[in-house]
Amino acid sequence: MTLYAIEDLDDAFVATREFLISPFSLRRWLVLAFVVFFVGGGGVGAGNGFSGVNAATPPATDTDPGVEVGEVVALLTELLLANLALVLGVLGVLALFVLGFMFVAATMEFVLVESLRTEEVRFVEYARSNLRKALSLLAFRVVLGALALGVVGGLFYLGLWVVTGAPEGVPSFLLVGLSVVGGLTLLLLSLVDGFTTEFVVPTMLVTDRGLIGGWRAFWPTLVGSWKQYLVYAVAVFVLGIVVSILVGIAVAIVLTGLGLTFGIAGAAVFLLLFAAGAELVGGILLALIGLVAVALFLVSVALILVPAESYLRYYSLFVLGDTDADLDPIPEVRGAVREREYT
Repeated sequence: MTLYAIEDLDDAFVATREFLISPFSLRRWLVLAFVVFFVGGGGVGAGNGFSGVNAATPPATDTDPGVEVGEVVALLTELLLANLALVLGVLGVLALFVLGFMFVAATMEFVLVESLRTEEVRFVEYARSNLRKALSLLAFRVVLGALALGVVGGLFYLGLWVVTGAPEGVPSFLLVGLSVVGGLTLLLLSLVDGFTTEFVVPTMLVTDRGLIGGWRAFWPTLVGSWKQYLVYAVAVFVLGIVVSILVGIAVAIVLTGLGLTFGIAGAAVFLLLFAAGAELVGGILLALIGLVAVALFLVSVALILVPAESYLRYYSLFVLGDTDADLDPIPEVRGAVREREYT
């Protein structure tokens, strides 16, 4: 059996290189940097692992009863009720901000895939034509995120039980079992979120369907080629580690360069203006230097992430097309890459 998840590693690299370098376009990189900034931070964040609970934690004794979970919950409830209006206001503003960011991130998912499919970056056109699909992706991520938060909350409550002593009659192995189930649930939610982003989103574009329709179209492919997608999941996990290390090194180099450059500039301003008694002007200039440094750092990080995100996304698109030709999002790109390999 041909393992497409292995063979497509090289094809994705060739496609990424051709897309970003042949020919090189600064505008393309800058637009993609903006897109990748949102794509990189718009996921559910359901997690990809779990932490075990120490079953050997000694229970509370009569001489040292510790803090009861009920007392902690009662104290937190009292504080929340005493500041209910403020809490609701802050939560409302935060929820609007998070939903707005998640909607933009969902829209950018389609912009990115469309750009890779066509090898042309048309930001406004791709964003405008996929607003409904982005809304369905947003709704899905909100539900998935709520489930993940519920599981995390449950694990936190179990952790309080372990730290403060489980209620009488509740065996330790039950807490451990519930913690393992919670961790596995987070892993499942993470896989669902990842497969939705990497395979269902392009399926939605190919079939012109909403999210549920996209999952219905992709599901037979996932079930029929489950070994391929299992290998893909392992491969992309390893790739994620490697890419994170490489990106971390690049970011460290950029941070060092910017730190030295703007550090010297800030020191010069401090010595010249503050020594001359112009503290106000010096403070304003230092603030401007800091803002410019932060802006350049964010832009640099986004530019560094462009090839990494493009490669990982091309990789998933190649796997999808190889496992189901009817759902192939990049037939032209695939044909050009494969033709280049055999000539």
